[in-house]
Amino acid sequence: MVDAYLLATPVLVLGVVALIRFVGCYSPPNLPPPLPPQNLVAEPGNQQITLTWDPPDKFRLEDGFVIMRGSAPGLHDHTIATVPPTQFIYVDENLANGMPLFYVVIGRGHFAGLGQPSNEAEAVPGIGFVLSTTFGTLRTDPFDGWVGMVIQVGSQPLTVFGIGRVFLTGSTGTHAMKIVDGSTNVDVPGAATMIDLSKTNVADRAFVYGTLPMPIVLAPNATYYVIGQETPGPDHFFDLDTTVLTSGQASVISAVFGEGVASYTRGGAAGQTYGPVDLLI
Repeated sequence: MVDAYLLATPVLVLGVVALIRFVGCYSPPNLPPPLPPQNLVAEPGNQQITLTWDPPDKFRLEDGFVIMRGSAPGLHDHTIATVPPTQFIYVDENLANGMPLFYVVIGRGHFAGLGQPSNEAEAVPGIGFVLSTTFGTLRTDPFDGWVGMVIQVGSQPLTVFGIGRVFLTGSTGTHAMKIVDGSTNVDVPGAATMIDLSKTNVADRAFVYGTLPMPIVLAPNATYYVIGQETPGPDHFFDLDTTVLTSGQASVISAVFGEGVASYTRGGAAGQTYGPVDLLI
């Protein structure tokens, strides 16, 4: 009688060889890449930016989200974090105030690698001069001129990194922003910027900031106009019955409007502003 063990040995060997060949030839499934995350929003803070986003409508075996940052639009060359697939918020900390940063979030698949990036979100870390706003009457009538607030700086110089304007849903225009010396009606050198509301992605009635070419210092105990240009169109703003609560580094004396060159008119009471507008300090 032939030993059953000897008969079984070739079968076992063939089985092991087949398994080795199968494992050696295994390749991951050909899956489509993850869908891009949606509605990326960047909210500025003091030396930090908070990112929030929505997951794709359909998950494709996401293994997490990769967060990328850059210093220019369309350039996201620095991976700052990878978070789990259940996390939709990230705080980027230890940043230099006054420097604009640009972000995208990308889904990472188990087998398909990185997907397409989300929309780009921009923010400038810093502290808003305006702490809270009580919105007044919405101005929807055509207006062509400059509006904002008169501030008086306190006993210490005030460093400004940028100027902000309120964003309302549906805003699409580009707005010039500047600071004017309240005693001479002359533009403060270097204190001008542009805000393109068609490229922003923030919540309704949040501030959007444009950065100054370089930080400027406002003199103590001096008055300034913080103003933005408005033109007839869909980018509405609020009337001077809008009030703001601000930090103690300066106070809001009144609202102000004018033609933007040398003629300005103050109106309203302390704490009132058109716009509203803000400073990034």
